[in-house]
Order: sequence, then structure tokens, then C-alpha cells
Amino acid sequence: DVASVTAYARIVHGALGTITAYAGYTMARTAFLVSATPEAGGLVPEIDTRLYLSVADPRGTPIRAGVSVEVRGLGLPGGRATATTDAHGMAEVTVRLPRGAAARMEGGACAYTTSTSFEVEVQTTPAIVANICTPVSLEAEVLPRVRSVVVAPGASLEVDLVRVPGASGRPVDLEALYQGRVVASAWATGARGTIRIPSDV
Repeated sequence: DVASVTAYARIVHGALGTITAYAGYTMARTAFLVSATPEAGGLVPEIDTRLYLSVADPRGTPIRAGVSVEVRGLGLPGGRATATTDAHGMAEVTVRLPRGAAARMEGGACAYTTSTSFEVEVQTTPAIVANICTPVSLEAEVLPRVRSVVVAPGASLEVDLVRVPGASGRPVDLEALYQGRVVASAWATGARGTIRIPSDV
């Protein structure tokens, strides 16, 4: 839907020589683009998972706040949900994807990954409808959700653990990573765990 094009102009003059100029353009078939990112990297079947929608123009400028967005697909109450964009062009809906509602895609943005698709209508004038794919974590039985997205070095990070019924009471290893290495870890068996972040991170 979006392509970057560069136009070149070359002028040759027998006495004055040659001059070349170029300019880049962004070409798009739609006024806004929609993308979706599930919390923890993938929708977890049978667990309420937050799905974050981003609406921006082809140059990356967010849509204005207060625009209604309707999402249609499996895992939504009645097959649809409505949200409103914030100042960053973001909107949020909650999806409880049923088992069996995902498949391995052979093409598109989610090629070769297990995912599901949604239809998103951005209610501008005229309305913009986009089909988006979202990764699904088929094997996951626990969804971690941090209570604070920013913590200071030496502080404790609390993590809520949302589980499918079959994973109740099972121990979960929580790890904090920094530059690809584990800097802190803790075990949790209940609905919440705590990791203490080292002071030298």
C-alpha cells in the first residue's frame, strides 16, 4: 500500500556542463495505515489479551485523538469491539481468542508464523478498512503482565500472571533481560511474581 519513490532529473548543457537533482516521494493508496501489536508478543488463546492498534499516515504521523476504530473478528464480544485513538494514534481492545482460531500463514505480513486476522475500520470520512494479521502464541498457557512499564535500578518489578485453567498453581520462571542476558530471575506459583532489578543495570 506504500512505496518510496525517488525521481531524478539530469540536465546536460554543452557549454555549462551537467547538473543532477533528485527528490524522494512517498506514494500510498490509503490515507492511513493500521498495525496491531498484542501484549507479550502474541495473543494467548483462552486468555484476555490486550491488542494495541496504531493508526498513522504513510509518513508515520499518528492520526488525531478521538477517532473511533472498530475491530471485527474472532475473540471479540459479539465479533466486534470499538475503541478510540489517543494523542499517539493508539487504541486498545481486548481479545479472548478461542482455541483453533489461528493458523500458519503462507503469505503477507505474518508469513510463516501462526496468526489470526482482524478487520479494522477507521471511522474517518471516508472510512478506511484494513485487514491485519496478529501473531498467536499457541503453546502459551501463561500471560505475563507487568504492573509498571518503568522501574528504577534496584527496584522491584511486579508481574501479574494470567493463566489458563490447566496452568493453575504451576511454577513460572520470571526473568529480566538486559542486552540479551538474564540479570534477575524469580519463581512464582500464584497470580503474581516479583523480580528485583539489580542496582547496577
